[in-house]
Amino acid sequence: MARISPNSSLTLKVLRGQGGTGEAVMVLDVGLGYFELEGNPESGTVRVQFGSSVVTSSGAAVIRVDLDSLPGQLAVFAGNAHLERGTAVMLDVHGGESLTLSGTDAGQYNLAESIEPDSWDTWKLRPRPGDGGRGYGTHGDDQWICG
Repeated sequence: MARISPNSSLTLKVLRGQGGTGEAVMVLDVGLGYFELEGNPESGTVRVQFGSSVVTSSGAAVIRVDLDSLPGQLAVFAGNAHLERGTAVMLDVHGGESLTLSGTDAGQYNLAESIEPDSWDTWKLRPRPGDGGRGYGTHGDDQWICG
């Protein structure tokens, strides 16, 4: 599932197959996005791209990607996420950690053992009206899709 804040843009670049052969690639073009990654090989692979970075998960994970501060920040609320930035950076980010990428050196980053709160963090946790806990659509400023 993906949720984006107002004035953000998300592109569904790839959506094909089903089950273990399924693949989805979501690209956060601009703004702030929250993603729930399944990371279950039986349900296929899901990738989140932002800039030259790609995030995947081998298990369930909840992440925030912030492109308001280029070249981007990643926060992992739960689970573990794997980030690759070309061949310059390949690392795992664990629940409760955040990562800020360097705009001057693709191989540099700052990994923190905490997550700086964002005003949208509580918004991502609000239930989606009328969808039984999963769904898609808009409600006010909310925008979401489920994968």
